[in-house]
Amino acid sequence: SKLEKSKTKKSKLEKSKTKKSKTKRSGTNICRKYICFDETSLEKLRYLSDYNQSGNGEYKRLKNKEVSGKLIAKKEKGGYTLYLDEKFKLNNLEAHEADFVDSHYNFHTHPLEAYIYHNCELGWPSKDDYITFLDGFLNYNVIFHCVITVEGVYIMSIYKNTIIPLKNYFKTIKNKESFIDKVDKWVMDTLNIDKFNYKIRDGYKPENYKRIFSVQDYISFINNSQQKYQIGNKKMRIFNLEFLSWENLKLNKCFHFYFISKKGKCPITLSEYKK
Repeated sequence: SKLEKSKTKKSKLEKSKTKKSKTKRSGTNICRKYICFDETSLEKLRYLSDYNQSGNGEYKRLKNKEVSGKLIAKKEKGGYTLYLDEKFKLNNLEAHEADFVDSHYNFHTHPLEAYIYHNCELGWPSKDDYITFLDGFLNYNVIFHCVITVEGVYIMSIYKNTIIPLKNYFKTIKNKESFIDKVDKWVMDTLNIDKFNYKIRDGYKPENYKRIFSVQDYISFINNSQQKYQIGNKKMRIFNLEFLSWENLKLNKCFHFYFISKKGKCPITLSEYKK
């Protein structure tokens, strides 16, 4: 995790102060916020990805399937907390595929069953995950998407310096589906790593990059080695990926994210968006 472990040693009061200090504007039209997962929600999400974990029986029927759902932000003393929205029915199609969910913050799982099906030892986001998230960002104002896996939580977002140019460029395009299809091909050619038969011991060697032996190698590949995509008259990095392992989440459940301001303000909760 990019979050420093030293933060976890601070008192609850100091943590709240840290969250407040991190909640600030980092540009004219870009907001930077700090949010923390609710512990109970995390336990339920973990059970959905790994049925070897103890969990709530109400989700037992979904344990072998990819499911998707909403996450909801609430403002609480000291900062913002991210909850599993249990008022929203969890969606699933089949064992290895999940529905798109229209929400600012959402998730889907890569369950243990999918690891068995793909004969793989890590469950990073697939090509389709990136494109589905991009479509959600452009057409439904999705801010970030969490992929809940056996090893931890992958948090997908648009790179902070690309958010505004990408949104503005997309508004000018007449054939929007064609643009997303072209990015789909670009992701397939540059970012896609097939998880079938992936073993940590052997790793995977992408073209023009070092062999990937770990989650951190994969994160580095996505964030630091991306071929930039042509957006208007400039080539730009599109995606940002962060990873929080279950072990690190026991210590620190928080992360930063970026999004476009609304009327000069930085709303996070639904009530703030409605103002």
